[in-house]
Amino acid sequence: MAGTLSFLCAVTNGYIWNSRWTFRDRQGDSKKQYPKFLATNVVGWGLNLTVMTLAIVMAMRLGVMHTERSTNEIIQIIATGKGKSEFSPVVLIGAKVVAAVVVVTWNFTAARLWTFKASEASVAEPA
Repeated sequence: MAGTLSFLCAVTNGYIWNSRWTFRDRQGDSKKQYPKFLATNVVGWGLNLTVMTLAIVMAMRLGVMHTERSTNEIIQIIATGKGKSEFSPVVLIGAKVVAAVVVVTWNFTAARLWTFKASEASVAEPA
């Protein structure tokens, strides 16, 4: 429950700052934009989980990890945070870095092209 609440607080904070700063020239109806922003961040969370899992599975297959876990166990450990100490810190940090690059790229692109999509009036060239 606390994880869900903190995620929603982070998404809300991100929405406020993105709508007021990053995409301030694309102001729109927050009742339409916020659900889109939330949806893209939920997809981002799923991407984060997927990319981290794939990176750890690859590390295990390459023999970099000292423990063997099933994909489902890895997903559960990443999602809950319980048992991360079993993973090599270097592999875990590497997985986080790769996932961060993928998720930041996804979130920004989705926000720009969908959540805060410029209206026709805002992209019209001046006369």
